[in-house]
Amino acid sequence: MSDLRLLRVGCVCGWEVIGTEDEIVPAVIDHGERIHNMKGTREQVLANAQPIDSATRSPMPKGPSRS
Repeated sequence: MSDLRLLRVGCVCGWEVIGTEDEIVPAVIDHGERIHNMKGTREQVLANAQPIDSATRSPMPKGPSRS
């Protein structure tokens, strides 16, 4: 079972998806196959996914926070 954190994946064509791991993986793979004739794997999708702050729906900063 995947955790329920929100992730975002964006494509260079401007398409993007936000959802849980189980939602974004098939959506990204389908987009790649239908629009770009590319095949991807779950691992590739997750390697490119950004965690999303569920309150603001914006990407969370990477690395240690600086005050």
